[in-house]
Amino acid sequence: RIIHTVGPKYAVKYHTAAENALSHCYRSCLELLVDNGLRSIAMGCIYTEAKNYPREPAAHVAISEIFFLA
Repeated sequence: RIIHTVGPKYAVKYHTAAENALSHCYRSCLELLVDNGLRSIAMGCIYTEAKNYPREPAAHVAISEIFFLA
């Protein structure tokens, strides 16, 4: 199965909104994992450099959402 999501564009002015949107992307994917009875997932980075999302803050969001689910 494939679960698809699109990460948010990033602008410093809207940092909190972008962080919340990225959290929602990760959380939605992880909730679909659980809802479909899947036991594992391979997930690349949802954000991209093309959308200007800084790597470290985006990685922090991803890790936070994984720990939230656990």
